[in-house]
Amino acid sequence: MTPFIAQGGSASLEDAVVLARCLARKTVVGDISGRGSKVMVEEAFDEYLNERKPRLLRLSSQSYLLGKMNETPSKFIKFLCIVFMVILFRESHSHTRYDCASL
Repeated sequence: MTPFIAQGGSASLEDAVVLARCLARKTVVGDISGRGSKVMVEEAFDEYLNERKPRLLRLSSQSYLLGKMNETPSKFIKFLCIVFMVILFRESHSHTRYDCASL
């Protein structure tokens, strides 16, 4: 995660909450046999990836465009970054309003 929208730390906390919730859903309390636990953990990770991938792709894209816009001397590249930002991220602070729900 690049530092341009300052979301690296909060994204990692979101990851922890979502992963804990996915693991909790797949855990069977009282199952001491251990059979199927590997499959359940794999399913939990698949669920976690499906839930987090769109959010992180969006955060990474927004951060990349802001960084590219700030670092390039080319006015044309800056213009393209602005156009993509307007099209993809109309609401500039939408990345701060994410509810990863409760455990």
